[in-house]
Amino acid sequence: MTSGQEISEGVFEYSVSEIGEITPDSVDIDLDIFPDLSRTRIHYWKSDWGSEWAPVVVSALETVEIFTTAGRSSKGFHPFVIVEDGEIAAIVAIAFSGNWKIGVSKTGQTLRVNGGLSSFNNEVPRNLKPSDFPKAYVSISTSGVHVASRQLTSAMRKISNRGPRKMKMEWNTWWPYEDVAIDQETFLRNAKVAASVGLDVAVMDAGWFGPSDKSTHWFNFRGDWGLVNSERFPEGIEVLAEKTRELGIEFGIWIEFEALGELAQLNIQEPSFMAQSISGDQIKDLGYICFGNPRARDYAFKSLAHLVEAYGVTWIKIDFNVDPGAGCQRVDHGHDEHDGLLRHINALYEGLDEFHSRFPGVIVEACSSGGLRWDLELSQHVDVGFPSDTDWPEHALSCFWASSQFFPAEQLLVWCDSQWLGDHVHQNFTVAELGDTDHLDFILAITLLGAFGLSQRLEDFSAKSQKKLARYCSLYVEHFRPRHQIGMSVAHLTNQPERELAGERQVAFALETPGFESIVMGFTLPGARGSKVLEYVSSHIKSTTRVRDLMKGEVSDVQVHEGKIIFEIGPIENQARILILEN
Repeated sequence: MTSGQEISEGVFEYSVSEIGEITPDSVDIDLDIFPDLSRTRIHYWKSDWGSEWAPVVVSALETVEIFTTAGRSSKGFHPFVIVEDGEIAAIVAIAFSGNWKIGVSKTGQTLRVNGGLSSFNNEVPRNLKPSDFPKAYVSISTSGVHVASRQLTSAMRKISNRGPRKMKMEWNTWWPYEDVAIDQETFLRNAKVAASVGLDVAVMDAGWFGPSDKSTHWFNFRGDWGLVNSERFPEGIEVLAEKTRELGIEFGIWIEFEALGELAQLNIQEPSFMAQSISGDQIKDLGYICFGNPRARDYAFKSLAHLVEAYGVTWIKIDFNVDPGAGCQRVDHGHDEHDGLLRHINALYEGLDEFHSRFPGVIVEACSSGGLRWDLELSQHVDVGFPSDTDWPEHALSCFWASSQFFPAEQLLVWCDSQWLGDHVHQNFTVAELGDTDHLDFILAITLLGAFGLSQRLEDFSAKSQKKLARYCSLYVEHFRPRHQIGMSVAHLTNQPERELAGERQVAFALETPGFESIVMGFTLPGARGSKVLEYVSSHIKSTTRVRDLMKGEVSDVQVHEGKIIFEIGPIENQARILILEN
């Protein structure tokens, strides 16, 4: 970049224009916008089960190559790169739910950026159009990462064009009960509490499905979606849904409708449905229904629609606990041996859009062993995405901090400190141990950041804790839901917190929404040393700005100077501040 060169700012969409001899890139550009590459940094994030959004920062003088070949977009790395020098910022995203790659390399004073479909062997899939390949997005700003992020998330909202999000508050059964400890009466006891505190929907996770014989495991029977565990739910799911609604709360349910277990009757009845990899004489079942086969795709989406038609659900959690790798290589599915995964994923997008058109009132949540398949393209076809299975406070904040730079905040399903039935070194919160501590305030304040969700034993909440939960539900309805429905931008006022006491220990965000006062939120994690004083700069701040503390119910003046306020995050760990700036 030469002195005085004008930089084009905004969000730029890239796609494959023609198919050559090797798998084409969606984006292949020169970024000559950084005046000094020695002062420029490249950010990307590693990802695996329970360790999503682990940050890596390197100099732009280094070559970066990140990719996934697991068949899920967030297994290994997340499909995003940020290049910035403190002022100029470029965000690069590959919008695809399967295998992808991004490369950044230096040539002179220029950064070469390329990315798109990741191929195992550089074989070009046949019978494809350029439009079958994934899109890439690049957001460029001379005003820093926050503006580049705001541009990108705003663009994603316009592309999805679904109007105001419903932003229902959910309770989910999974972590406190999993499949072994849930039954009809347990579900209904919790749903009654959920309704009384103001939650909108009670979601029955995987425990409803599978054989009634306790010696078998539901995982092996996925695909036989008429199989209800009658020992736990003797009256069936239709009655469970009806009784849930009678309590004054909506009913939701989990399904892994792409998956196909090895013991499922569907395997016997429809042997052509299974996705398979083929190497010479070796054939391996991949554990999912290949949507390249139109009949298999139709079966899967009919199973999805049945949940709405039979049970009246208003929330469906779709899961995908499978690593497809290179994808299906069968040639009797309507694809060739090189494009099975691409065909499956594109058919998934199309089917989800058709489902939404048919059932516009149903919220679809995307989960994939936590957050291992979460990208900008899938986000256009579902309502919310699940960031991680683990969600103790520092990890929940770490995931939100990173993912809110790329996804609209209203699509980020925030659970915090779920109450696990099993053992985990960090996930050890229990409602019974709360007593008079402020920990419940802390985790509920974190939950307010995005789409509001809980997975705890509500039946164990004391009257005092239920009252507190009801208060946070009211705060969400009054202050956060309206902002999310319009489209809230997240300004990151601190660096990213990281797991194991690493990264930022006192984390702050400003939530900015057109037509609303800004909300500033601060969180003190274990390992903080002393108080932290922060500045928040905004053109909307006036000299008469006052602060309403939603945690304490207090109103006070705040120091304002040249469009910025100064506020403090305290030193006591596991405490939060929620401040609305009133003009």
